[in-house]
Amino acid sequence: TLSEVKQILRQFYAENYRNEVFPMLHFLNELGVISYNDTSHALEKIVVVNPQWLIDTLTLAIRDYKIHEISISEVKNAGLKSELGRLVLDGIASQDVLDYLWMNEKPETVQFLVAFMLHNTMMSRWAHEKQRYYLIPSLVPNAILPPDILILLSSNV
Repeated sequence: TLSEVKQILRQFYAENYRNEVFPMLHFLNELGVISYNDTSHALEKIVVVNPQWLIDTLTLAIRDYKIHEISISEVKNAGLKSELGRLVLDGIASQDVLDYLWMNEKPETVQFLVAFMLHNTMMSRWAHEKQRYYLIPSLVPNAILPPDILILLSSNV
């Protein structure tokens, strides 16, 4: 987090650390060593020190279901069959399905990932009365789905 970065810098640059924090973060971000964005309140609190983690985590939601499998039985057990269907067929993700795909992350990390994707136009808000939905344009299908996904979506179970 940003507060952890400040604490570490305070140890090494006792008096002058405040002047060094943001130029350093922006420089390291431009080099690709970290990922940091201070253009929104939701993003400015997080410093990603392992950009590969960010890519790996985002690709749990933005994926090619013909190549990267998902456990159909786990999706059914989680009660997210229709939600996954909407994601795969229409490119529309509910907050529930994102929470499921990122289940190994803390809630505040999930909030950061959603804010990151929104900020970087990887997805946009999709209006719905009762729940938060997001349109992920790169998932709007343009090809044939794998057989196991088609079977899941066509079954009545």
